[in-house]
Amino acid sequence: MVTVDAVLWSGQLAPSRDSVFEEQKQLVGPQALIYYGIAGGSLALAVTLLYSRFVRKEQSAVRSRGGFAFFAGCLFLFAIGAAIAGYVSAQAGR
Repeated sequence: MVTVDAVLWSGQLAPSRDSVFEEQKQLVGPQALIYYGIAGGSLALAVTLLYSRFVRKEQSAVRSRGGFAFFAGCLFLFAIGAAIAGYVSAQAGR
C-alpha cells in the first residue's frame, strides 16, 4: 500500500529567494579564515626556514648559528596561537 503526503501549493515552483539565504548556515566566518591564513603562512615560513637550515644547509643559514631555528620556533608557536584563535572565533561564529 502506497501513501501519499499532501503538500500545500504555495504558487511558487521554487523556494523563495529569501528562504534559500536564510537556510544557509555559515561554516567559517571571515575572521576565522584570516586567523587560519595567518597560521598557515607562519607554519609554511617556519618549515621553509628549517628546510633551508637543516636540509639544504645554505651558508647564510649555517652562519646564523641558531637564528634560523629560533625564528622558526617562534613562527611555529605563533602559528599554533593563530590556529587556536581561529578555532575560537569559528566557534563564536565570527
